[in-house]
Amino acid sequence: MALDRDLAWLPQPPLDWRARLTAVACDAATGPALIALATLALDGNQLTALTRRRDRLARDAAQNGDHTAPFGLDQVRLGVVGGGTLDLLVPQIAASGLRHGLWLDIVGTGFGMGMGELLDPGSAFRQSECDAVLLALDHRDLLPAGTVAEGADAAAAAALGRIATLAGIIRETGAVPIVQTLPAPGETLLGSFDVWRDDGLARAIAGVNAGLREAVASSGAVVFDAGGLAATIGLNEWHDPASWFMAKLPFAPACAPRYAEGLARVIAALRGRSRRVLVLDLDNTLWGGILGDDGIAGIRLGQGSAEGEAHLALQAHALALRGCGIVLAISSKNDEALVRKALQDHPDMLLREEHFAAIHANWIDKATNLEAMAETLSPCRNCPTTPRSMCARWPRGAISKRSRYRLRTAHAAGITPAMRGAARCRHAVQGRMPGWATIWPAWP
Repeated sequence: MALDRDLAWLPQPPLDWRARLTAVACDAATGPALIALATLALDGNQLTALTRRRDRLARDAAQNGDHTAPFGLDQVRLGVVGGGTLDLLVPQIAASGLRHGLWLDIVGTGFGMGMGELLDPGSAFRQSECDAVLLALDHRDLLPAGTVAEGADAAAAAALGRIATLAGIIRETGAVPIVQTLPAPGETLLGSFDVWRDDGLARAIAGVNAGLREAVASSGAVVFDAGGLAATIGLNEWHDPASWFMAKLPFAPACAPRYAEGLARVIAALRGRSRRVLVLDLDNTLWGGILGDDGIAGIRLGQGSAEGEAHLALQAHALALRGCGIVLAISSKNDEALVRKALQDHPDMLLREEHFAAIHANWIDKATNLEAMAETLSPCRNCPTTPRSMCARWPRGAISKRSRYRLRTAHAAGITPAMRGAARCRHAVQGRMPGWATIWPAWP
């Protein structure tokens, strides 16, 4: 869909975006300035311009020596190997990395030379000391027409074996292999029957995607779900036969910014830079209506109305994210006592007070509340699951079972090995973090 393809969740770039890009200089603010310019819904041309400006700033910094690249960003060397033309995609990947605080130095290969350089131990690519290598392969590289005709299952098994071999070679170089699932073709030969035919391409692609994780498990590879991304955008929008036959572009140029963003997220996760906190508003977000005006009984939530079911579905999604380790928090212009009562007493509420690590329900602007949350929820250096503003070192054995349960509740995570070590932490809650005393009323 176009909303996903066009990065519609990001703000649109201002009219003077290129002027702002040109104005970025080599100084202490270079890194934050590049991140701010990247965190917009940029198209392919803008992403390419951003990477060119980034590289120009790096060259200027190397000459004057005052401020050197990567300007405080996390530097990652990424190798890219594929069967199509990837030169147009490389700068868009580099610019998308800036959104996540990454300075991506990308090592590519010439057209049609990727497999040869990857297999040659003496090649410049193998000697480039990449941190990660993307195998940007699709069904045209792994499932040629002749192989599928001999049997879809056998072709899928052969493709998985080839991917596993390449991933193993990448791991031998010290890099993390990134393998991608295969997008299904936009058009099938016999429609739905292609999935069932023994020689159907759709069946072969499904077989590769189903066995990919197990095939690369031994190499420690991570999977980038390009197939799922293509399905979300729409296969007929993803595939562009004209671009393939004329320039060997693996997918439509309009989809490149979204592909680059998806890949940048995978690399950010490898570097521990994934977003860990989801901050939610309340009125007309977790429920329909205004709590202060409608009261607890008047807000719309739960079965029986389309609006109430929609808000309930949102709560279920947030609760599922919490189950995956995402920390939930609230920032809302509301009365805190009423909010806590609604969370506890409303019969259809899925998210309860104990599901939130921080509740900022007050009349302060959201930006200030978010800054306060960032400070209180950021982990301390000694124990990654502990907010640094609440951490004090305690001797071994100081955390009780009850306290461990509270820690899991507040952080959606268990006690880490670091906290089970020789030094442990105690959280001084009262008076240091408003709103947390209700979650953790007393400590041993």
